[in-house]
Order: sequence, then C-alpha cells, then structure tokens
Amino acid sequence: MTTKNILITGSTGNQGSAVVNALLMLSNSQVPYHLYTLTRNPSSAPARRLTAKPNVTVIQGDSTNPQAIFSQLPPDIHGLFLVTLPNATEKEQAIPLIDIAIEKGVRHIVFTSADRGGPERSETDATIIPHFGTKMGIEKSLKEACSRSHKSTEWTILRPTSFMDNISPSFIGKTLGTMLKQMGDTKLSLISVSDIGKAAALAFDQPARYSGRALTLTGDWLTFDEMDLVFKEETGAGLPTTFEVVANGLQWGISDLNVSMRYFREGGYAYEMDGGLARELGLKDFRTWLREDSKFPLLI
Repeated sequence: MTTKNILITGSTGNQGSAVVNALLMLSNSQVPYHLYTLTRNPSSAPARRLTAKPNVTVIQGDSTNPQAIFSQLPPDIHGLFLVTLPNATEKEQAIPLIDIAIEKGVRHIVFTSADRGGPERSETDATIIPHFGTKMGIEKSLKEACSRSHKSTEWTILRPTSFMDNISPSFIGKTLGTMLKQMGDTKLSLISVSDIGKAAALAFDQPARYSGRALTLTGDWLTFDEMDLVFKEETGAGLPTTFEVVANGLQWGISDLNVSMRYFREGGYAYEMDGGLARELGLKDFRTWLREDSKFPLLI
C-alpha cells in the first residue's frame, strides 16, 4: 500500500511529539507512514531525538511561512497535523498553512483546538478565554476552506480538555494543583497528552470514521478531592500543591491564566464526559495516566 506522508507541526512540543509516537505505533506494512516533522530549530535536542526515529524526516520552518515548508516536502503529502501556540500570531500560524495545504493537495487536516464546554456548546461559544475564541475562529476557517475544496480535503477537529500532564512535582505543577484545589467541588474534564496523539493518529488511519467530526477529548471528569484520592492511592501522597498566595499571585500577574481559571471555577469544564467516545478512542482515566504516563513514583 502507498505510504501516507504526514506533515506534523509542533513536533518537538507535547502534542506534536505525541502524534509522532502514536503514528509510528500504527505504521505497518499495510498502512506505512512517513512523518515530516516541522521544527524551527533542527539542531535542538528534541529535534535530534526525532531524527533518530524510523520513518521520520525533520524539516526546518515556521508555520507562518507555509510556502517555504512545502518547498521541502514531496508532492504527495497526505495529511497535516496542525497545532497552534496561543499567542498574537495564532491565526497566522494556521490559516495560511491550511490554505497552502489544500492548494498542494493535502487530503486530510487534523487540527487540535480546545474544548469550550462540551460538543454542542463548543460549536457556538467562544468562551471568556481569548485564545479559545481564536481557536474557534480557526476551526471555522478550516471547515470553510475544506468546503471550498469540494471535499478533496477533509478535516477532523480535536478539542482536548485540561491536560493531566500539567500535574507534576515542579513549581508550575504544584501551583496548578493549588488552583485546582481552589475549585472546590467543581469537576474538571481531563485528558492525557498521549491520548491527543492517539486520537490524531486514529483520524489519519480511519478517515471514513473520523473525517468531518469534532471530537471532545475527555478521559476523566473529577473534582480536586477525587483526583487527590486517586493520587494518594497510587503514590501514597497527596496531589502536589503549594501556598495559595503563590497561586493567587500568578493568576493576578498573568491575565490569560486568571481568565482560564475563572472559567474552570465557574464550571466551563464541569459537564459530564462522553463515556462512549472515551471507550471508542481508548482514552485513559486519571488513574491509568498516573500509572502509564506520569513521572510520579508509584506505590506498586
């Protein structure tokens, strides 16, 4: 069978590298994949690690300059995995690249966006979080561009919820733990980064099943106390936290963080998860993430 060539943006970041790993696990003699991984610095340690993987070609470029990217690629790129950084150039990272990809004949674009309160609400609610609204605009542009292509290019949108992987023993991880504690009994939808990679890989591998779908990715749905209990059962210690003054100070100083946590406290991610989709995609719950993906030492 013909090799599927996939261009992966953000390949040295958490989501992009998860997609690389998931696609390489799927690649076989029936559906072989070759991955073209985009990085601004091919000499960086993460990029060099990518170079050592089989069926991976590292290319240098910036997603805001798509013509330069495609000049380094073979003409038969099947898919594009698109992830954007939440900054002032977020639209510029996405829309020109989408347009050039369609012009070059890319068959399937998978965009990782952000959940905005569940499948139905995400279609219409930009939320109070600025970069969530930007991602909603990119989703709309992607759908419209693919429609103009008369379906020669298909789309899949991934809408991950809050990353389990942000929970860590680091200063940032402890600060996040404190912010989660401040949410009280409000539940939070959670997803592991590795499962975002898995969902993207499945979309490329099974386009008949996943093209034209926007998938809210939630592997678990917990309050802080519920997370803390699972954490204690698995590690023997409580979820890492720090002084509230530290968490409050960071939220005061970083406007986007402050707005995001306010959205979560007010129940933006408190809707009940879709257990059927979680089973279909094989998404990890919090306990499984602790055992399989986290770096925390476990009791067993």
